[in-house]
Amino acid sequence: MRIDVEYLQQRSKTAWRYRRRVPSNLRDIIGKTELVIPLGSDKRTAIARYPKIHNEVERTLKAAFGQLNGKPEPNTPATPLDLQRKALATVSSWGFDPDWYGAESDDDPEAIGRDMMAEHVVRDYPVDDNGNPVGVKPEHTQIVRVLRQGASLETPPPTLADVKKLYLKERVRDDTKKQNETNRVFKLVFEVLGPTRRLDGIRRQDAKDVRDHMMDGRAASSVDRYLNIVRAAFNYAITELDLEGTRNPFIGLRAIKEEGDGPDRRSRNPFNGDQLKAARTQVLRACNKDAQRVWRILEKTGCRIAEVTGLRRSDVHLDHRIPYIDVEWHEDRRLKTKASRRWVPLIGDALAAVKEALHASEGGQYLFPTFCKHNGASSASSMMSRAVRAAVEDRKVVTHSLRHRIKDLLWLAGYAETEHGLLMGQSTGNVSHDYGGDEARLEVAYRMLKAALELADREGR
Repeated sequence: MRIDVEYLQQRSKTAWRYRRRVPSNLRDIIGKTELVIPLGSDKRTAIARYPKIHNEVERTLKAAFGQLNGKPEPNTPATPLDLQRKALATVSSWGFDPDWYGAESDDDPEAIGRDMMAEHVVRDYPVDDNGNPVGVKPEHTQIVRVLRQGASLETPPPTLADVKKLYLKERVRDDTKKQNETNRVFKLVFEVLGPTRRLDGIRRQDAKDVRDHMMDGRAASSVDRYLNIVRAAFNYAITELDLEGTRNPFIGLRAIKEEGDGPDRRSRNPFNGDQLKAARTQVLRACNKDAQRVWRILEKTGCRIAEVTGLRRSDVHLDHRIPYIDVEWHEDRRLKTKASRRWVPLIGDALAAVKEALHASEGGQYLFPTFCKHNGASSASSMMSRAVRAAVEDRKVVTHSLRHRIKDLLWLAGYAETEHGLLMGQSTGNVSHDYGGDEARLEVAYRMLKAALELADREGR
């Protein structure tokens, strides 16, 4: 069995290096896609230089992360499980047997070598009156334990901090928005249970205590979203850390609504005619050209903001008998659900806005280059939301209310909820929505949207 030190590479017989890929969202800040640093001509020299270089790279990435988000990355110290894994990798990289269970005789060369290396690891620390080193760093302590005990060393039980780290690394990855939300959620969990709490010691009442802590000053819908993240992180950790028999205490746990509250039927209100006119006037006065065109498309299609800001020029089809945009997944813009992939017809001012955007973005890849980038949809939303707030007093009316407005118009035009998904990109759970060709779907979506917009014009909605 071979365990490698992370980011340590042997390039040739006489060259070792540290090589690490830069997360995609930090590459513009750092100016590189990889960080490659020579470590020496032999393995022993490389191992000796590795800790210093690794720490320097960690500081570089954290500084870049802070620059990206306007604040430093949350401090997540190494857990006992982290330390043991790194120690096992380090000891194995020195050539020791990872499956060693102890000395077989007094002159066992493996045991002698391990004892010598353990003394070497702590040689620079001061000693007490009994000759024992003091002030040893946790990572060096763990290396010595691995050297002394080998494969018989018991694996530390996973903690809440391990759950968070695993979820961020494997599931959230480079998505900065999800990173920030996951950090916020686990901050609340840690405030109740602490980061060092063992997974196998967390009970249902503990989960309820976390839920109640989250409820302080937050809407039930927000708490349910937070609990979904914790639940998903626990499920993933139980599977990936081989914790067979461990039960997820957050399964089925939901926020408690105040008595008499009932469900929140609508957290957002649609625009009425006067509000829409005032908001549109403010957007066209205060926002840049790209944001103005995005607004006009949203108003006449009911699309989500990210679906429009992430459009490529190749997603626009004006030579079709029904001009449309192809809302499709791509590397720079992911979609909310499978049902979100659809053809959306362009009618009236939406068609005019798309034509203007094509002319303005000529020579580029994206229809809205200002916003088709990291956090671009959020930037567009913030810009338009400021305009809405300046024009509309009702705080339940926001940019996303354009989508609610189209939804209401579809109902008023006589279309059933099960039909809305063709235009709005929502899953209805109806099996029939998995059938049919794009051309037929576009035709039906066009008829629905045309009827809805004509109703709005006729009744001043």
